[in-house]
Amino acid sequence: MECSKALKIAWFFYSALALSGIVITVVLPADFILNNTPTCYSIKQSGHECFMCGSTRSFILLSRGKFMDAFISNKLGAILFFLIIVNSIIAAFHIVKFKSHEKTN
Repeated sequence: MECSKALKIAWFFYSALALSGIVITVVLPADFILNNTPTCYSIKQSGHECFMCGSTRSFILLSRGKFMDAFISNKLGAILFFLIIVNSIIAAFHIVKFKSHEKTN
């Protein structure tokens, strides 16, 4: 029982952390984000893009409603963005459920 509760708390924490990444792309200007995120280690070392290259730009484009541009920038980033949104909705539902269950006990 305690392990299950600890896992839920960890899930809620990491869900909030992931959602904050999306909120940052909505709130901050794109140039500020792009100028303050590090260059990919793969590009620095070998000059080749990794599978996640373009995901920051993809998140920024998605938060601005430019879905096709985001998908072109990085398909995995676009998928991850929507998975984070879905996960956050599910986590919020469980938090509300957890709080209401806590009040009845």
